[in-house]
Amino acid sequence: MKKLLPLLAVLAFLFVGCSATLNQKKQLLTTTQTVQTQVQQEQQALQVIGSTVNDFPSTFEKAYQDDPSADLKNDDGAVKKLLDKRAAAFKSLEAANTALTDANNTLTKLNNQPSEDMPQAPLSKVLTSLKLAKLDHKTLVSYYREMLSAEDDFFAATAGSNVSQADLETQISQLNQYYSSLNQQIDVMTANLTTVTSQNTKLTKAVKAMHD
Repeated sequence: MKKLLPLLAVLAFLFVGCSATLNQKKQLLTTTQTVQTQVQQEQQALQVIGSTVNDFPSTFEKAYQDDPSADLKNDDGAVKKLLDKRAAAFKSLEAANTALTDANNTLTKLNNQPSEDMPQAPLSKVLTSLKLAKLDHKTLVSYYREMLSAEDDFFAATAGSNVSQADLETQISQLNQYYSSLNQQIDVMTANLTTVTSQNTKLTKAVKAMHD
């Protein structure tokens, strides 16, 4: 019996080690899938935000010509539908960003507990790209809020039927500056999210090659 104790201890150690590796592999695969799904959600949301921003000037002008006295921001109609669509996309973007933050935290913990065959190089690259994506998101939110404030000013300035066509075009031109800044940030964020996807795909492939 005494001779069996050291052997049992070794087997127990190996079992714990294998279990830890299996658990890490499972966590990594689950988390990389989360990253893939949430990045896709962010990209889709950004596309909708960009398209609604681009559609706003012509949509507003047409609605304003039809009824200059209407409350286009709040009354049911093409303008409100466009704003609601954009707001829903931004909400989706925020939800995806929260999920990506959680995924980043999980990957960071796993990176700090390396196993013998953990693919740390591709994992580190994913963490770096996620860090950049988080900074991009923070900047985009700042531009988005500035745009909302500018839109409030725009709706206030164009309220009523006594606004001339020249004044209307001036107001739209000023608002377009905010839209342009937001669109530029959308382009930056979209490009970096593509990098996240690429790095995450490489990490997933490496994780699948870990020992079972």
